[in-house]
Amino acid sequence: MKAFGPLNKVLVLGQGDLAKRQRPTYEHWLVQGVEVHCADTDPGRLKSSLPGLHTYVLPQAERAILARAPFDLLYVANTPALHLKTALKYGAYSKQIIIQKPLHSGVVTRAIVEELGDLRHKITVHDHYRNKGAFAALVSQRYQKQPRRLLFFLTETKSVTSETDRAGALACGVILDLGVHMFSLLLDCIRAFALGPRDFSQLGWESGLKPSGQDPSTYSGAGEFPRVELQNCFGAQEVGSNLGTGVETLAVLDITVERTAGPAPSLPSPTTKVPAKANVEAPNSENKPPLDVLIVVGKGVGGRSQDGGEQYSASGDLKTVVVEFADGEIAVADLSSQSVFGLPPADINAQHGGLNRPLLLISPNPPGHACYGLGGQGYPQWQSFTEAALACEIAHRAQKLLPQDLHTYNAGIVLEDYLGQLIRKGKLRPIWGDIGNPHRFKIPPSYGGFLYD
Repeated sequence: MKAFGPLNKVLVLGQGDLAKRQRPTYEHWLVQGVEVHCADTDPGRLKSSLPGLHTYVLPQAERAILARAPFDLLYVANTPALHLKTALKYGAYSKQIIIQKPLHSGVVTRAIVEELGDLRHKITVHDHYRNKGAFAALVSQRYQKQPRRLLFFLTETKSVTSETDRAGALACGVILDLGVHMFSLLLDCIRAFALGPRDFSQLGWESGLKPSGQDPSTYSGAGEFPRVELQNCFGAQEVGSNLGTGVETLAVLDITVERTAGPAPSLPSPTTKVPAKANVEAPNSENKPPLDVLIVVGKGVGGRSQDGGEQYSASGDLKTVVVEFADGEIAVADLSSQSVFGLPPADINAQHGGLNRPLLLISPNPPGHACYGLGGQGYPQWQSFTEAALACEIAHRAQKLLPQDLHTYNAGIVLEDYLGQLIRKGKLRPIWGDIGNPHRFKIPPSYGGFLYD
């Protein structure tokens, strides 16, 4: 886990959900004597702050905030479009910077990297799906076989019209809001199954992501990162969405991950032409078939139980990662219930959902309930700047492939039916025709629910 220095003074910019979902973190910080400063442009978001917090309304109180510098930690939690701008503006006044996912609302270009300069070495990203105990159990195994397919589902029954407090984040589209979680998990799976490098931070800047059909000789990858190709990308918008025209609220991504990519002959610039064989016939390549990946994210999406009932659970949300092996066996991590299937018994911390835990672990005297179990101390809690930039690039390129005129759907659409329609219409490759009911991958919880989000 990234080493953080003593935490005595924290600045939180863009309070957002922190006042509600991360209240346990605030309470622990205050008890341990941490000086916590919270600022937001919306005074209403500061009303629910705990006694003892220092609150500021921006931009009027900017001078008062800077008068309290330097800070040990800057936590950036405003809208995605402002994340890197905020880091640029206030990063010099803090020793460390944590940005709540996503890192950025678009591609992190070389120009952005150059503008950030040495600040980017201070930046880590908090993606709270990566450190959920069930996912840690999935990627911590020593597998003796390679996966054939990976499936990532993050769908919620709640309509976008009922989440006005998240409109700023959802306005970027669910590919960037929800999908970036799944792209981050995909990167961790690439590492866990030895499909790519163990340390993504050693990559050259360009990642090697490209839409399917692009000139294969334009290879922008570096190091040993496998080429990721977006074969199909389909998006739709919920009827009555308040997010504006063209903002997807449901997306399905059909992806292949090249297994044969080896060390590139050099670290090319985005315009450098490299022979296609640099990817396809890499040294020591076993020429294995690509790994097939399906990612589904959406709002206002329901499910059907295996006995035909409309809802598998009270919520119908589906938040699972499925690994399918060549022999037909599967391993499943249910990120909602923090349960696993097809894996050896695991020490999963069922008290934590992943949002508070990393921040508690870097606190003075971290509480015992945050320390034990998979995903806790010793686990890589934070995404590096480079990994987070890769996740944003996948999201950005996927959104570019969406049709300008999005199809519409009614809230409560059944995911099994929707995927079946896409396959029948040729929107997805036929290989996904055997998925059936995705809600069969839900695993009931073996406990009463999270104590800490």
